[in-house]
Amino acid sequence: MKKMNNGLIDINILFPVILYILGIILLIVLIILVLKLIKTVGKINNVVDDVQEKSNKLNGVFSMVDNAADMINTFSDKIVAGTVGFISSIFDKRKKDNEDE
Repeated sequence: MKKMNNGLIDINILFPVILYILGIILLIVLIILVLKLIKTVGKINNVVDDVQEKSNKLNGVFSMVDNAADMINTFSDKIVAGTVGFISSIFDKRKKDNEDE
């Protein structure tokens, strides 16, 4: 480094050297952070794939529950329709009996 007459280092040389050193350190830190980020993204991708696989397995269970609920609903609708028809026929017979008298 260039020294002045009074023993001081020339500022025009010192500041660029300091900035270059800090830039190199920053670049190294950024490279390390990017590598860690790549590893983290890989782990997250594995977790997302695992969750998707498990949710696909649960979709089969939910479809079975949905089909069972549809069958129960259809069965109960038929029972209600039969009960309403039976009660309606009883009242219709009473009406006919009352009209005949």
